[in-house]
Amino acid sequence: MQITLFVFFLSNLALAQPKNFNFENRSISFFCSIFNFSNSEIASFPNLYCDYDPEGFVISAGQESISLIDKYDSVVWQKKGHFHHQVKWNAHYEEILVLTSKIISVDSQLVRDDVIEIFDRKGNIKRQIDGLTILKLAGVQLRLKDALWFDNKTLKGVKLETTHFNSFYSIPVHKRKNKYSQLPPGGYILNSISDGVFVLSNQLDRVLLHFKYPLSIDHRVHDAQVNSAGNIIFFNNEAKATAQTIDSDKNLYSTAVEYDPFSKKTLWTFMAQPKEIYYSQFCGGIQELDSNTYLISDYLNGFLIVRKNDSKVIRAFQYLRSDAEKRILPYQDIKLKDLSDFFSSRKKISTN
Repeated sequence: MQITLFVFFLSNLALAQPKNFNFENRSISFFCSIFNFSNSEIASFPNLYCDYDPEGFVISAGQESISLIDKYDSVVWQKKGHFHHQVKWNAHYEEILVLTSKIISVDSQLVRDDVIEIFDRKGNIKRQIDGLTILKLAGVQLRLKDALWFDNKTLKGVKLETTHFNSFYSIPVHKRKNKYSQLPPGGYILNSISDGVFVLSNQLDRVLLHFKYPLSIDHRVHDAQVNSAGNIIFFNNEAKATAQTIDSDKNLYSTAVEYDPFSKKTLWTFMAQPKEIYYSQFCGGIQELDSNTYLISDYLNGFLIVRKNDSKVIRAFQYLRSDAEKRILPYQDIKLKDLSDFFSSRKKISTN
């Protein structure tokens, strides 16, 4: 099925020529490796999840620790902990957004509870909140779930979890100023498998918006973000045709989605034809490259760059091979980034 799907995307690619979006100076960020469009690794850093700032600094996190690395590759600070799914700078590179875990007791059972934390550049935790508290603030009933994926050594074999947060982003400035009270720039958006999308205030003390996507089987969603138009984009792992469609494990398929949570309308959907040939059960990601161009990544096939106005594939890439991929499943932590300032700051080291 993987070969068939990639051939489908390549045939689609022949019909679409790149328009508007400029790939110049963009690099492919894949876990803690950086690649060019020739599939050559041009930089790599320790750990599983990384993000980069214009001054040459790297924030690096994994299952045992998080570190800030300066442009000389020296560790500025390091904190122990269990970090998962991703690590991100906020829009101004002042704060570091992470997902971590703790073990708590619920009904005499040990379970994993998500914790979201916001660090400053000095490694101090400025704000934090746990998954159980987020559910309470949103009025969502706790439903213990089987732990879908985690490092059992670190978590000591705990098999249940309260939430399954898989993405955590700051909200950018967007065009829907009339919705700033519920989608405030500087606030945060999180996604949890089965529980839904949560929008939190800047201080993490209020849930401003919560929804479950009606065209997803039990909200099997990854990588929810606010785009420049003020809508929510995400990867829908297990889609269904209508909200009334009975959930089934037959003929499963995946989509990428732009959704208006206020009108409750799906504004754009990317899917294959026939739809069942595109299915990513565990992972998936999306990135707005410009208002008409998205990057879409999945578990089996690689990643696509898609033109929104006609859903044509501009470019298709099979998965890059790296040491990171041998250690962990590929998923949403594949993004295109302009890292020219990052590399420029590091090049200055050798010329000083």
